[in-house]
Amino acid sequence: MNSAIGQALRFCVFALILLSLAPLSYSAESDEVWLLQPIVQERATGLLKAYKKTGNSLKLFEIQEINNAGNFGKIIYYELQTSFSRQESGLWAIVGAGNFTSGAAAGFSQTLSLCGLITLLTTTNSATKLETNTPIPFGKLFLPCGIRTSIGVGTRVRVADLRTDYEDICSPIPGTKFTYHIENEAQVKTTGLFGRSTQVSAKIDVLCQVSSSVVQAKEINPGMRGDYLLVSCEGTAHSGQKSKTDYAFLIEPGVYLILSTGGGAQTTKVQYKTVDYSD
Repeated sequence: MNSAIGQALRFCVFALILLSLAPLSYSAESDEVWLLQPIVQERATGLLKAYKKTGNSLKLFEIQEINNAGNFGKIIYYELQTSFSRQESGLWAIVGAGNFTSGAAAGFSQTLSLCGLITLLTTTNSATKLETNTPIPFGKLFLPCGIRTSIGVGTRVRVADLRTDYEDICSPIPGTKFTYHIENEAQVKTTGLFGRSTQVSAKIDVLCQVSSSVVQAKEINPGMRGDYLLVSCEGTAHSGQKSKTDYAFLIEPGVYLILSTGGGAQTTKVQYKTVDYSD
């Protein structure tokens, strides 16, 4: 009996040692610095010639309502704080930090964006803390073995190609349609006991429809200024996967905000709870 208990305790301690040796967090940074290709930079900044610059920064607190088929109808919520800052180039730097309300998962992101519509370069890091208490059978005994660990996921994505003929993509004209094509490169690294690294790429064609009339932005949040245009975009990846995203293009300060998005087995609706303009 004492021997069985001792074996169980040794097994539990061994498992804890393995988990303690595994990395508990991940930074997407590496020796290789990811930069946009010169042609992508040229095309992105070229689309800013007609950009109406009506603001330099924006801070938001949003709640994302996520419905994933894998959760069997259970809605989960993600709280996110984002800060938009216009750069000298006219592109936007977006920093976000958030967490799920239902568990110990949190994330952080840094993004360089073309007016909030096209993510040109982004790095995200997320961590999920897990705590289990697993009974280990030894003979007629079941001994509890508590294990704590953390799973980290780091992702970085950049646009390898960007094409569009719509010069007003950052100042959309009511009632118009436009298309754009992007090719993305992504690196994903998972850490923890069974961590791994993968590289993927995707080619996506997007068709967007701009509403014919403006709507008061205060309908999204009472603190928002001016008007917005509803822009509905449908994306088709070369793999065949489709997605749909509705944006509010805020005329002031000139950025796209996601209202809802869906594709595959998941849909997400966004509520903007607070807004702050820093002029």
